[in-house]
Amino acid sequence: NGILYLIHNPSDLSLRRKELWLSKLENSNSFKTLKVLDKANEVSYPSYSLNPHFIDIVYTYNRSHIKHIRFNMAYLNSLLK
Repeated sequence: NGILYLIHNPSDLSLRRKELWLSKLENSNSFKTLKVLDKANEVSYPSYSLNPHFIDIVYTYNRSHIKHIRFNMAYLNSLLK
């Protein structure tokens, strides 16, 4: 869909690795947060794959598990509004 997404932890040190956010590039130098994906003692090392139907997100959860989230494109597009 031509949009650059970023899966990341917040830059606020008090929340660092305690939340995982989905953001999109808003302009050439800033991102807009679309959704807080998860909150835990630690959520880190995110990665995602985007295809015409879904976005799949995987990340480390509390240093002991790997979590997976899948959104369909209709839901992802609804976050853009």
